Formats: sequence, structure tokens, C-alpha cells
Amino acid sequence: MKKIIVTLGIFLGFQIYADAQEVSLTSKNETIAKSFDGQHGYFSYKITAQESISINYSLSPLHPSTDIHFTVSTADPRLFWATIKDESNKVVYTWRNTELSNVYISDWNIAFLKKGKYSIDIYTDSSNESIYQTSFTKD
Repeated sequence: MKKIIVTLGIFLGFQIYADAQEVSLTSKNETIAKSFDGQHGYFSYKITAQESISINYSLSPLHPSTDIHFTVSTADPRLFWATIKDESNKVVYTWRNTELSNVYISDWNIAFLKKGKYSIDIYTDSSNESIYQTSFTKD
């Protein structure tokens, strides 16, 4: 009986420790999510009539003044490129990556841009047509 009580006590001790670790990790993730100053999301892109891929993106900060941190990713490696366009739809910045990957992380210097509204168009290696567009306001 004593062995059962000791074993049960050890098991409960580990379970309480594991639960505390999970709460701690959840709290850290919630703090990170609350402190994220940007936009993020995902969209689908149809490759063929039967196949489409999910593409994730993030852009921060939400109202950049000098730099934009841009991330785009997919499950399978694919080339992407992007442009920033002003309100008159003129391309003012182009980002291209030539190395095949499933995750692209880049920092864009936009200090030269005037304050105002801009759009970011995302393209694939196989398309000159934008597959997704999002926007931001430069402070």
C-alpha cells in the first residue's frame, strides 16, 4: 500500500509540474500574440484545377516608418516575390528571392517612402499576376 501511495504521489507531482509547464508556455504564446504589432494571415493559391497550396504571411510593424519585416511560407518549397505599390498603383519597391525555400524572412528598408497608404502584392515564380494583396500605412 505504501508503494502505491508513493507511486501515486510521484505521478501527481509530475502531472502538476507538466500542467504548470503547459500554462507557462500558453502564457508566453499569448503574450507574444498580444504584443505582435503587425498583420498576418493565410490564403490559398490554385496551382492546378485539382491542387492548391496554403500560403502564410506576416508583415510587421502594422504602421512602419523605416523598415518592414516580411515573412511568407508554404509547406512545400516555392519561389515568391513581392512588390510595394503606392496609391497610384506605381511599383516603388520590389523584393525577389532566387533561392528555393518554403520559408522566406526578409527586412525591407522603406525609409525613402513618403507617408501614406501602400499595397503589397505577392507573386509566385510562375506568375506575373499578383496572387494576393494586402496593405499598410506608412507613418
